[in-house]
Parts: sequence; structure tokens; C-alpha cells
Amino acid sequence: MTPTRPWLRFRVGPPREGWCSVKLEVAEQCFESSFSHVPADTLRKLLEAADAVATGPATRTVVLHEEPSEIELTLVREVGESVKLAVVRYPDRRRSMPGETVADRVLDAHDVARAVWRGFRDLEGRCTADAYQREWHNGFPKRELDNLGAHVNDRG
Repeated sequence: MTPTRPWLRFRVGPPREGWCSVKLEVAEQCFESSFSHVPADTLRKLLEAADAVATGPATRTVVLHEEPSEIELTLVREVGESVKLAVVRYPDRRRSMPGETVADRVLDAHDVARAVWRGFRDLEGRCTADAYQREWHNGFPKRELDNLGAHVNDRG
């Protein structure tokens, strides 16, 4: 009997005045964050991280700048089809105090890639490229979304 894979959903809220939100649901765990576009284009980095672990061994860390707290979202795929997802919240960027583990799961690499791709495709349907640019202060990551989509669709 094959073990049941946990239910996984990733949602991206439309950017507003340089801020955006994400919601990640994995089975019984739920993680939400609202973060700034400064100092990095975090949404683009989330797509790049999902694409990296979808295509083979990789480790990617994306920092969500909640100001003053920060979320460190790390995806690790070493061998096989499993990805370790770790989400740690730090009180500030100095890391002088230990972080709080918000999520720590092992997931299927394709499930992670598909959930992130679906979340961004949903955002693309709800937010025009002009509105995204105006509100997020960076262009919509179309190339990165298309790359991830190609890898998701390769696997079915």
C-alpha cells in the first residue's frame, strides 16, 4: 500500500504598495507571511527555488522580509524525489536570537513545484502585469513561471 502524500497548497496574494502575502498549507500545518519587496524580489526567488528543486538536487533559501522579523524558507533536495521544507521565523535580521520553526516537512519534489506553479498562475490571473509592476516595484516573473510550468508539465 502506497502512503498518502500530504495535501499541499500555496497561495500568493496580489502585491499592494510593495508588500505581498503568501499562504502555505501542508496537511494540518498552515504558514502565512506578509513581506516587503525590499531588499530583494522575493516572489521571483520563490519561483527560482521551486524550479531548482523540481529539476534535481539543490538547496535554496528564500528570505521573506516581514520587517522587522524575517522568515527563512529553505528547500533541500539531495537525491530522489523528496524535498525537505523548513520554515523558520527570526525576530529580526541580526539572527542574534534563535528562530522559531514554523514548518518542517518532507514533501514530494513534484508536489512542491506544482503547488508553487499553481499559486503563481492563480496570481497571474488575478493581477495584471501593469498592476503587479506598480504594486511590487518589480516586473512579473513570467520567464521563471514558464520555466517552472515546463518542468511541472513534463511530469504531468
